[in-house]
Amino acid sequence: MAEQLALALAGHAHTLEIADVDVSAATRVRFGHKVPVLMLNGELVCHGSLDLEEVHKALAQLH
Repeated sequence: MAEQLALALAGHAHTLEIADVDVSAATRVRFGHKVPVLMLNGELVCHGSLDLEEVHKALAQLH
């Protein structure tokens, strides 16, 4: 997912931060087997696979 997202964001002012959901018990409980997970400003955008439509919707809400 990260590679696809990086390509989709190329040329945009957004940056990609990768975090390991197994880092803490809280994130393991929160996300369980829903990995990979894409979050934007603390809100779930998509999980499992990249949904570019949802990404574009989430980014549009920033403007």
